[in-house]
Amino acid sequence: MKYIIYLLFFSQSLSQVIERDNKLLWDGTDWKFISKRSASNPESIYRIKSAYINGLLDGRLYYYLKAWGENQSFADSLYADRVDYMTPKETIRQIDRFYQDPLMDYVPVMSALIIVHMQAEQVPKE
Repeated sequence: MKYIIYLLFFSQSLSQVIERDNKLLWDGTDWKFISKRSASNPESIYRIKSAYINGLLDGRLYYYLKAWGENQSFADSLYADRVDYMTPKETIRQIDRFYQDPLMDYVPVMSALIIVHMQAEQVPKE
């Protein structure tokens, strides 16, 4: 019985470590950690961040098209905001600026992407 409890405890603690490494959505802490992990190589940092943003945008497009097939007006209202207003390099620069504020560290990157594009388009804060 004692071994079973130890085994359950060990497997539970191991699963929490794995879960922490495989987060579905990145936030500001993960975004900032990219520069540390890639040894501050600007080209690597740009490629990783660009790949993540392109993946987010591809996933967003996929779900827009999936929703559009079901109900066109609902999909248009749900995905009305433009997130391709800036170039990828400018988007990365603006997201880096967004995450300089420590209060924004726990905002998911997808939300930061939308906020940054709304700021660039100068959408009023209503």
